Amino acid sequence: MTAEEDTPPPPRPPVEPAEGPAPSPAADARIELARMVQRTLDAAGTPVTDAAGVRVSAPLPSDLPCDGTTAYDLSVRTDDNAASYAAILDAWTAEGYAKDRAMQEDLRYNGVVRLSARDRSSIDGMLHFSLTADCRAP
Repeated sequence: MTAEEDTPPPPRPPVEPAEGPAPSPAADARIELARMVQRTLDAAGTPVTDAAGVRVSAPLPSDLPCDGTTAYDLSVRTDDNAASYAAILDAWTAEGYAKDRAMQEDLRYNGVVRLSARDRSSIDGMLHFSLTADCRAP
């Protein structure tokens, strides 16, 4: 045995943890997704309507698909889109969703559900939200 064989390898540099929560194994995410749609609507602070002025409500978990993924998209307007948008993002953060940002898009993730928000008030007068998750029904 030589001295080189006897020498332990140098220590490895520490690995930086990934940002945000680690993904959870796919399960039935419909309850959490529907809850976050309702939380989004509640956080707006004013009546939330669609482009035609019809009041928007959250789906029931059983109304959402669960065939590998589940998703729900909202295009809504409020009495004050800017204030509602800020309040919705604050509500998502308060729920433990990690913040991220892409070009003109606010993103959140909690290890299960991915949330996307775009304020297009200056384009079409609407706030656009997309909630998605991997989903495997039991």
